[in-house]
Amino acid sequence: MRRGFTKPTLALTALCFLVLTISSGESTAAVYKDDIGRTVQIPSHPRRIVSLAPSITETLFALGLDREIVGVTDFCNYPEAALSKFPRSAG
Repeated sequence: MRRGFTKPTLALTALCFLVLTISSGESTAAVYKDDIGRTVQIPSHPRRIVSLAPSITETLFALGLDREIVGVTDFCNYPEAALSKFPRSAG
C-alpha cells in the first residue's frame, strides 16, 4: 500500500527546487501548472524566503541566504540569527 509523500520528502523537494531556482542563471521566470490547474510563476531569483521548517531554516543559513529569509516559524531557533526572523506580536 502506497501512502504518498511524507512531510520530510515534500520539504526536501521544496528545498531542492528553491536551490535550483536560485542557482539558475536564467533571467526569465519559470511557469508551472499544479495538479488542480493553477498556474504558478516563480521568478528566476526569489527576493524573499519564508522557511516553514527548522531543518530548512538551518540549510538556508548554511547556504548563506540569511538576507533573503524574511520569516520563520516559532520552532526555528538555530542558528541564533534565525530568532530575529520570527515575527513577534506587538502586544
